[in-house]
Amino acid sequence: MSTEKLIDRYIVKCYYVVRRYVDARHIKRRHIKKITDGGRELEQIIKKYIPMTETTYYTLLALKEERHGYAIMQFVRELTEDRIHMGTGTLYTMLGRLVEDGLIVVVSNENGKKVYRLTSTGEEILKMELDRLRRQLRNGEEIYGTDCSQG
Repeated sequence: MSTEKLIDRYIVKCYYVVRRYVDARHIKRRHIKKITDGGRELEQIIKKYIPMTETTYYTLLALKEERHGYAIMQFVRELTEDRIHMGTGTLYTMLGRLVEDGLIVVVSNENGKKVYRLTSTGEEILKMELDRLRRQLRNGEEIYGTDCSQG
């Protein structure tokens, strides 16, 4: 490989590193003032959830409407066209953590089924992740164009 191509690759890699750092700082700074969470350390919540795992992302999307655990698993499975299958252990551990961190809340507990809903904090964190994903997609399209099937 020629020196020129190696330099070009290095520049592209540096661009991505700098861009990711700038985007992350911009997103965090812009949204941190919007979120109120009863004294909880917001920076820690943001640091914990951004970037977000796929299972957390899809769980928060599912909880835009009130749902119990099994309904969340069905929603995620349908939305991802059977690509993501969450086990009950994974889901309920995550739900407990999300409740503890104030991103979701239990709205009812009838017949042993807890029904969950996204909180305003959870909604803001989800919006931050959507912004991050949009930027990531835009960066990819800047390099590869909108048709990524071309090599």
